[in-house]
Amino acid sequence: MFRTFSKKLALGFVATTLLAGTIAVPSIAGSNDWERVDEVRFTHRDQEHSVSLRGDGRFDRIAFRAKGTDIRCRDVRIIYRNGHIQYIGERRFNEDHLVRFDLNGDDRRISEVHFDCRPLGQNHGRLVIRGRR
Repeated sequence: MFRTFSKKLALGFVATTLLAGTIAVPSIAGSNDWERVDEVRFTHRDQEHSVSLRGDGRFDRIAFRAKGTDIRCRDVRIIYRNGHIQYIGERRFNEDHLVRFDLNGDDRRISEVHFDCRPLGQNHGRLVIRGRR
């Protein structure tokens, strides 16, 4: 009977330790989360947009997620505050897929992002812009 109690106690301790470890992981992983920057809406008539970034605009990576439908872009440009431009070029963004891009250079403060895009479905589409520091 003592052995059974010891095994149950040991299993309870292991389970508690594992549970505590899994609860602590999200707070550690949360430091690399993507920050929502803005959202751009496209229709078949309204296809060109520029988004000015608020704050310091400093990110290491930028990402886009299409919502509502797939979106096809003829041109996507990231314009930095120092005047440099990073061309992403022609791209298709599939709905609900996060597409990530590394930003060029050492001074990665974004001034604006320019889009020439259209939705591929019947409805309007949106691109959600996210950044990671």
